[in-house]
Amino acid sequence: RAATLVQQALDARQYTIHVEFMNPARGASRNVGGDGYSLTVDGDKVNSHLPYMGTAYSVPYGGGKVLTFEDDIDEYAEIQAKPDRRVFVFTTNNDEDVITFEVTVFDNGRADIAVHSRNREQISYRGQLETE
Repeated sequence: RAATLVQQALDARQYTIHVEFMNPARGASRNVGGDGYSLTVDGDKVNSHLPYMGTAYSVPYGGGKVLTFEDDIDEYAEIQAKPDRRVFVFTTNNDEDVITFEVTVFDNGRADIAVHSRNREQISYRGQLETE
């Protein structure tokens, strides 16, 4: 039942992943569950509300939006499907940075998110796809 709900959400491009752990490029991974962090894909829009730790190479004064923004998805593709998981890659340009998300979702709803930014160090997250 859970696998069917996961597949339906992915096929419709209507899903939210609640993030529980973040893994910065440097330093220890940490639990962020319970703080309301998430990544939502709604058709051609992405709503990113993710914590960030790492080095910024070029950012606006005050730090900018970092990974908290809502914007259009420029490109969206499924790059890999295996019997137990699906991998999607999509890109957005939030006026401050070009950000690529690589999202791996397993049949049980577990999800990994790798975030590649032009202006910041890579960071990854682990969470759970909402199926309710």
